[in-house]
Amino acid sequence: VLERTVLSGVAYHHAGLTVEERAIIEAAFRSGVLGCLCATSTLAAGVNLPCRRVVIRSMRVGMADLDATRFRQMAGRAGRAGLDDAGECIVMTRSGRESSKARDLLSAELLPVKSALTGQRLARAVLEVVSLGLVRSVAAMEGCFAKSLLRFHEELAIGEAQGGPVDEGSQSAPPSLLDDLRAALAYLEDRHLLR
Repeated sequence: VLERTVLSGVAYHHAGLTVEERAIIEAAFRSGVLGCLCATSTLAAGVNLPCRRVVIRSMRVGMADLDATRFRQMAGRAGRAGLDDAGECIVMTRSGRESSKARDLLSAELLPVKSALTGQRLARAVLEVVSLGLVRSVAAMEGCFAKSLLRFHEELAIGEAQGGPVDEGSQSAPPSLLDDLRAALAYLEDRHLLR
């Protein structure tokens, strides 16, 4: 399908494409070869691909209603820094009820972001940074890597609210995070993924 649509300046982007296909499509869109990119909601997070206009064609994502966080991520692609003074987001609705929900999403308060990097997700993150050579020792994992995690800063803020130290530069990782990092490391070593 892409062979036919790309010739007209239209392509699609979704998680099922290979890394190489996504890179080519993203580069073509950035350069203006593609004028229209149809995408799943997954494009909204993790890819810096701003555009002039976003069209949200449904108030649902899969089986769930579109929530405020995902809506902001999707709509937030509209407006290219340095190229546009504004961006446009068009939301297509099928009923007055959906239109009302869409208006509510425009001003909805976002829930605070909370880290979900625990258990096997944390183990995978540890494996990835070690495999990439970004972390080469337990000290680096418990120091620089730990400080790069949202969870470090969440737990630091909780400690600060309870009257604890606030100097992030000299602050060591909270004990619960250190325990989880060590458990992730042990999990990977038990499976002979790390030594």
